[in-house]
Amino acid sequence: MVDKQNFNGNRGESRTKAILSEYFYVNERSVDIDGADFIVEIPFNSIQEFRKFKEQGIVQAKYFENQNEVKIAKEYVEDIDTLRTNFFAFLHTNDEDGNKVHYFFSSSQIKKEFRLRKDKKTLKEYYIFSLTKTKTFNNYKNLTDKIISRSIKNGILTTEEYSRQKLIREVEEKHKNPKKPVYENSNFELFKSIKDKHIIDQLYICLNQYKKFRRITSWRLIDKISFSRKINTRTYYNGFKLDTNHEDILTFFSSIEVNEKIKIKDKKFISNVEDAEFKIDNIINTLNNNLIIQVKKGVTNEKIDIQIKKTKVCNCINCSYKKLNFAHIAKTVSKLEADSNNLWESLQQSLGLIRIGDYDKAKILLEDTSLKAKENKEPVIYFVSKHNLRDIAWKKWEDSIPDIELELDKLNISSEHFSILTSINNGKLTNDYANAIDEIYTKIKDYKQRKSVNDTSSLTWKLYYKYGEYVNLMEGNYLTTYKGHNTLTEKVVESFIISHSMNNEFSNHFERFNDFIIESIIHNCEPSNLLKYFQRNKINEIPYKSETNYLNVSLSNFFSSANIDYLQSEIIYVDYKTKNIDLRRTTERIFENLCILLTYVEIDFEKNLLDEIIVFIKKLDFSTHELSILAHPLLKKSDAFKTKQILDLIKTLIEKKLTKGYLITNAIYALNQKKYFFDDQSEDLLIKIIESTIESPEYGTLKALKNSVSKKHKEILDLTIKRSLDNQFNSELFYQAIISESIQITKVYVKEYIKSYEKIINGAPAIVFKNVSPNTGIAHKFRIPLNNLVTIIYKLNDKTILNNSTLKKIKLFDPYYSFILDLDNYTISDKFNINWLLENESKVVLERIAKNNALNVKLKEELSCEYRKDLGKLFINHFTK
Repeated sequence: MVDKQNFNGNRGESRTKAILSEYFYVNERSVDIDGADFIVEIPFNSIQEFRKFKEQGIVQAKYFENQNEVKIAKEYVEDIDTLRTNFFAFLHTNDEDGNKVHYFFSSSQIKKEFRLRKDKKTLKEYYIFSLTKTKTFNNYKNLTDKIISRSIKNGILTTEEYSRQKLIREVEEKHKNPKKPVYENSNFELFKSIKDKHIIDQLYICLNQYKKFRRITSWRLIDKISFSRKINTRTYYNGFKLDTNHEDILTFFSSIEVNEKIKIKDKKFISNVEDAEFKIDNIINTLNNNLIIQVKKGVTNEKIDIQIKKTKVCNCINCSYKKLNFAHIAKTVSKLEADSNNLWESLQQSLGLIRIGDYDKAKILLEDTSLKAKENKEPVIYFVSKHNLRDIAWKKWEDSIPDIELELDKLNISSEHFSILTSINNGKLTNDYANAIDEIYTKIKDYKQRKSVNDTSSLTWKLYYKYGEYVNLMEGNYLTTYKGHNTLTEKVVESFIISHSMNNEFSNHFERFNDFIIESIIHNCEPSNLLKYFQRNKINEIPYKSETNYLNVSLSNFFSSANIDYLQSEIIYVDYKTKNIDLRRTTERIFENLCILLTYVEIDFEKNLLDEIIVFIKKLDFSTHELSILAHPLLKKSDAFKTKQILDLIKTLIEKKLTKGYLITNAIYALNQKKYFFDDQSEDLLIKIIESTIESPEYGTLKALKNSVSKKHKEILDLTIKRSLDNQFNSELFYQAIISESIQITKVYVKEYIKSYEKIINGAPAIVFKNVSPNTGIAHKFRIPLNNLVTIIYKLNDKTILNNSTLKKIKLFDPYYSFILDLDNYTISDKFNINWLLENESKVVLERIAKNNALNVKLKEELSCEYRKDLGKLFINHFTK
């Protein structure tokens, strides 16, 4: 074909336009820049609406053949500091039968899935798409037109997010330029009305502008007292502080002293103010409740502490949940009728019920609360009730779901209050904070990746302020939260952990966890993600400073008899059903997070903790998999647990038949760390361990036992294993026994073991497997057992075995096995794949490979041409000795 590039370009363009034209107004760009681009607009119902809404989408169309690469310019996908949410790419091709195939990607998916590469000539950066055996992009293949149109529409609509963040951006701008009034229009009438009043009255009136809320974001609150006395007066919020040079405000705070109570230093100062003490108390409590605990005097570093010191321990429903006392919540909330005189308390109780999964009771209480809130003309409480009722409807898969937008339109509230509630309802508030936190999160990750010497302590404090402000608004108003809240929490926590991992003598980074962070981790983090953050950043232990002993109190509550009895009544399975599935999931998640914190947080926990956990295991019906996370603190802090406790744990797991997992194995490794040997007194338990191991040998328990048994017990172990193999040969048991050196090798067993592989290699289905080795392309179904076989052959180190007829068949099964099973006679040629060296991670195999001079030379050549981290690590760990 003379002009194949243009032909393919037209194919991609025409196919894309055919799909887009069904759902959008489509315009072609007058200039074709790096591919066929279309401008798409949402077809609104009226011309007025269409004129009002000016956002557009950009769609790039490409056609590719076979395994050819597709390049998309980075500048299309990303702006200077954010993703272009309104950019999309269609990539078209034909399959082997000539059928049309398309792949569709949004900008975020391109950034996530494609490789980024710089053109060596132009230095321009491109995102690269190409189909490989391991990267098939099936999740983006042949999506329906409806899914595509919905994605494009949502992408266009979210371009508003930039302007929606204007509020927070303006407030941050105010910090840079304090003279600029942010809410001049909305506050003008308010400031005018208080002009000649006493400063106490001014503060009292202004701070009560948001009295319909229990909590409000700090910067909103402080804006209400940003009134000026002269042209250069400024008052603004900055990190839990009221920063001001307003003389009257400073005079007020200088006239009082705040400790457990508020003390008025100069009585003359309040002589002309009605109910002055009440108003002062209200002012300080309002500020404290909304995270303002200090006043900073203008440009000086002098600060006035205004935090009321709390001496009493709070046992309210909210605090009980935070401290994991679920039984207390269930016991306390017995009356399902809202208190008209204290509807916030009723909301708190209903939220407690939602959190422990008692949706039916919570619904009854919330419905009554919403009715009484409407009668009392308390719009925010009414909104929260409906908001939480909607959450219950979603969780219970109900058909009738409250229409919050409709409910909001009915409320008689100010435009400012309406704006706040709307931002909560449509997720804008969470998105705004998520975007602000993302910016800091990205910087911290960038510093770590570039090994920058930049301090991150100021960034983590900024994160802490923003996150604390957001949580205070949501939880302080008893609003249920969604997945976005958890994602936001995880980014904050990961940022702290990354920052802490950068600590050194030359720079300042995140120092320690406090109660608020620990609480957020316990309730909002996904355990698998949390574990990754610690492990990926090579954290050994993070300091923890607590004023209330929060973590130990929470551990004590969670594993208390009362709490376990309550959980037993709610979450155990009966006839394959559980009464409270969400509480079960919550309990499992919290248990895992507690175990991770015990592992990585610097804390002296109670000595009887493992005894309490054993009771938890005995009374509840969690699986070995669900309990496996307990291995982390056992192995990391074995000295913190008594030997008897670990033995009791093993005994309990065996009695409950929780043996199909690695927890018993890891408990034995913990005993190894304590240099424990099974003696005659513990022989009964050892016999039970051996019996369970023979029944489920695949969890490596034999290897763990190797260093914990006496010569006498090794003989018992050898005889027991042989008896089992003689009775019914088990290839996995033989493999584990050889690896752990638990039995004396006999040729009969070796022959039986190799023979067992006939079933594996015979009748191998001739289909393409999705789950294959990235190094050899061999399906996992085959590679895992065959890798074990290779390990055993190397372990036995008997060349006569290679003449076995089954092994000859395995050599023909895949070229890799002809290489690995006949290493000494294998000639490296074009057929050899350097990735084969990564296939078997057994130490026995790798040490043998490393002795081969030809492979050593070949690996050096590969690394000198193109350095790869995985091959480099292999070379350093094994080939350089």
